[in-house]
Amino acid sequence: MRTTGSSRVRPTGLALVGTLLALVVGACAPPPAEPPADPTYQVNFDSPAVSNVTFEIPDPNNPEGPPIVLTPSLPGNAAGAWWSPPTGAFTANLTFDDGIIDVVAGDISIPIGYSAAQSGPAVGSFDPATGQGGFSADVLLTVTSVDLGGGPDPMAQPCVLTLGLDLQGAIDLGTGMLEVSQDGFSVTPPAESDCGGLGGIIGQLLGGPVNSYSLSFEVGTL
Repeated sequence: MRTTGSSRVRPTGLALVGTLLALVVGACAPPPAEPPADPTYQVNFDSPAVSNVTFEIPDPNNPEGPPIVLTPSLPGNAAGAWWSPPTGAFTANLTFDDGIIDVVAGDISIPIGYSAAQSGPAVGSFDPATGQGGFSADVLLTVTSVDLGGGPDPMAQPCVLTLGLDLQGAIDLGTGMLEVSQDGFSVTPPAESDCGGLGGIIGQLLGGPVNSYSLSFEVGTL
């Protein structure tokens, strides 16, 4: 009888203990982790970049006629980072290949050699939800040579123009391509005494108030 009674009570006691242990363990277990309410992501980029610039200057041989239009392309590279909310902050380091701007007026062609460099990092922001935004940057355009028909002659230094850019546009959220532009950027010309005394002429050639700048490169997607 004792053995039978004992065998009947034991399962009930074990079940009760098991239930209590489950409740205790459940109460002590940490809640499941939830994703952060505002995760921050970053995309880094390092890709070829192309700048297309337009300068319009009066034709000295025909001031009342159509202007001389210069359309140099400044290929190079862009490297930097784009951050997600809350700021959508953006920074880039732009580098440029050396090149030639060909000034053509009628039958006259004057190739002007140049090098270009960024003065400090480009900084701005692009909305991660829409891709809209922009950034500011200063580009130093150094005239390195002028060819007046007998081959390129080195330009006396300093001979630097500063292009003050405030570029606006968007990053395509599907392709990650950035395209920004500006009409009427500011140009700080060389001093009159720069460029071997040709600073005023160089400023007129490349510092016209009618100008535009566009830039494109691949950033990537967040």
